[in-house]
Amino acid sequence: MNSFVSFSLSLLLLLAAAFLPAGLPGQGSWGQGYWHPTSAGWPSTFEAVNMAVIPNDGRVIVWDLNIANQNIAPTSPWPQRFAVGDPELLPATTAFTNRIVPIPAGYGDLFCSGHVWLPNGRLFVAGGNTRYPSTGANYFEGSRFAAIWNPADLNNQSLNYGWSWLPPMHRKRWYPTVTLFIDSLGNPRVMVSGGVESTASEPCNGVPDAAFNTYEVWNIAGGAWERDPNQVPPLLEYNGPSVGTGCYSVLGEYPRMHLVSTNRVFLSGMFTGSNRVRHLDTSGPTPTPQNWVASPWNNLNHRSYGSSVLLPNVGNTQGGRDLIMILGGYAKYNNGGPGNTTSFDTCQIIDGGATTFLPYPNAWTLSPHTMRVGRMCANVVLLPNGEVLALGGCNNNYFQQGITRATVYAAEVFNQTTGWRFDSNQGSPREYHSTAVLLPSGKVVSAGGDTRSSDYEVFTPDYLAQGQTRPAFAGTWGNPGYMILNWGTDYGIEHDPLPCGCSISRVVLMRPCSVTHHSDMDQRYVELANVPQPDSDAINTVVVRTPNTPTGGNTRGSTEAPPGWYMAFLITSEGTPSMAKWVLLQ
Repeated sequence: MNSFVSFSLSLLLLLAAAFLPAGLPGQGSWGQGYWHPTSAGWPSTFEAVNMAVIPNDGRVIVWDLNIANQNIAPTSPWPQRFAVGDPELLPATTAFTNRIVPIPAGYGDLFCSGHVWLPNGRLFVAGGNTRYPSTGANYFEGSRFAAIWNPADLNNQSLNYGWSWLPPMHRKRWYPTVTLFIDSLGNPRVMVSGGVESTASEPCNGVPDAAFNTYEVWNIAGGAWERDPNQVPPLLEYNGPSVGTGCYSVLGEYPRMHLVSTNRVFLSGMFTGSNRVRHLDTSGPTPTPQNWVASPWNNLNHRSYGSSVLLPNVGNTQGGRDLIMILGGYAKYNNGGPGNTTSFDTCQIIDGGATTFLPYPNAWTLSPHTMRVGRMCANVVLLPNGEVLALGGCNNNYFQQGITRATVYAAEVFNQTTGWRFDSNQGSPREYHSTAVLLPSGKVVSAGGDTRSSDYEVFTPDYLAQGQTRPAFAGTWGNPGYMILNWGTDYGIEHDPLPCGCSISRVVLMRPCSVTHHSDMDQRYVELANVPQPDSDAINTVVVRTPNTPTGGNTRGSTEAPPGWYMAFLITSEGTPSMAKWVLLQ
């Protein structure tokens, strides 16, 4: 297919999507968009560049950029606005609690940081911004900032509203990815990877950048950074045709990282190929090499500001699958040429942990399911029924000057069996700096974006709009509060009686979302082993599997869940989810 035909087809699909009515049968529906109720001294609108669902709470924490900080000396504390609220309460002024916390002097603010939830329900944040572009210095500069936010102290000013500062990282990082993983001894740790020290020193500009292709690890138990990234062996670099040497090193800005089987962290792009690493404990006198393993690269792997997601393990098949899907993005390089004029509508899939499983071995396979419209800067959200929701984005190069952006308003949903289908249009453009998260209600809130017409919109998926019976937890599981689950233990889960012909088909655990710049690689959908009791339609027995070990076991990857907080959903045979029950997996 030549480029003109490809562009014309994408444009027709975009126009068709723009005229799709909202709320058709089989589609979800969007609530009215609304603006964030801000406080005195705040801007009139609040851009939720970062958003995370608070464990055992259900509200979200959001924060924005503050370009006014460029007028404050870097040696002074910069103020950071953030807010906590319930997006489903709509624009009521009580829906959000607005706070300002001063970041320690010299560490800038939290714009372009990365974050992930720790097992104890606190948010780990790393990196950020110490310079905004200004006349004569048109670049951003990263930060060595690291902190933990405790939701329990939101209202305690003496405790910085929950923020506690950690020892600084070894490298300034702007656009880093933060990943929770399990070390070789079974202890949770945090990997902070990629980013740049300064956008003026990215390798594409011919100047080495000390952060661009490195990572460092936070030892949670030890309370310290493990070691200087200069001691980490260099990652593999791609130096292919028409790409400058070192220009697209392995990590770069917001590298797409997923925790897969045997606790390896898998890199799926976005600017180059893919790699896996097993980070070993290096606290001894002799550091252990980190064993990066390359996977094949091709032009379709280069997905500038595309999305990457660990697919739900629907069916909980024996052996498990670490199926990672990359989708959308913009092809900066196309067979050595100047690049495409539209965004990718293709998807690629790889088994991030397997060496023998087919049809997705250690190579990317082009999915037979093509997106309904190509999009870059799109949010991708896992849904409790096992489907994948894609929101917003742009059908051409968002960053290209002198063109009209082709904003994508139509949502679309991916089913692993039937492929992609259009869903209803949202009202506000959600492109760069947008966010979207799954709420405990099973709804999705879409927020942020540089050119938005409202701060927040709430999406009700079709599984809540079909008039079907919604299951509900009962008995102990129906009581207020959360449940504690332990590895390797059977649990009886009670639920309210269901109509004849309707039953509980699945029980799933889902990590609370933590997204920035339309990217959340920490999403995880774990379907538990499910054995209905023959004498009752109100009891299921769930087996929480034993965590995998680096040395083996046939339970792998996305069938596993690292310790921490999850939303538990009951799913009926009709595909309708319950309200979530918070569980703490130990």
